Amino acid sequence: MSRFSGSHSLKYHAFFWDYDGTLMDTYPLMCDILRDLARASGWNMEMPELLSLMKHSLTTCLSAISEKTGEDRDVLLRRFREEELLRQSEVRLMPGTAEVLRTLRDRGGRHFLVTHRDALALRRLRELLPDCPFEDSVISDLGFPRKPDPACLEYLLSRHRLDPRDALMTGDRPLDTQCGHRAGTAACLLDSEERFPQEPCDIRIRDLKELLQHVM
Repeated sequence: MSRFSGSHSLKYHAFFWDYDGTLMDTYPLMCDILRDLARASGWNMEMPELLSLMKHSLTTCLSAISEKTGEDRDVLLRRFREEELLRQSEVRLMPGTAEVLRTLRDRGGRHFLVTHRDALALRRLRELLPDCPFEDSVISDLGFPRKPDPACLEYLLSRHRLDPRDALMTGDRPLDTQCGHRAGTAACLLDSEERFPQEPCDIRIRDLKELLQHVM
């Protein structure tokens, strides 16, 4: 594998991105739907509690609702997905997403999406970013193990002949940074609320735009 021959103004030239809570502001919608599901089952969950559970995983949140209310977790998941699909138009880009992606691309950066979501995520990204700069992606349809397993990143690194030393994985949860480190890349944690102060990472930011200060 060889390092990129593009602009030398960037510290990294391959950028791997998480979707939920990193590029896309999906948590408000997801938490709203989950709160409604919990209330319908007799449990009034507050948004801070929901967000804390969601920052671990959707499965963790659904399991908590299931244990508290007695509702079947698979049924809750089906209802969640149905409602989420109907309300996709409510999902917006995280502040700074468009500017950061375009700035890095214009300086020779290459973008790759790594998400547990299906093709709907790509479609929504393209709706909001008509000049969507992603060269490739790993989505759930491909069947890779979930992060922090590094198989998804290793696949993209190999497929595009990328040097992991020239790559940065950015996400909003420890599983994203752990995935990057296990694949041999640097890792950036978008920790807006400082939920994971002890999580090892190469770059820590509270806003996506801060990333430019670290890589340019």
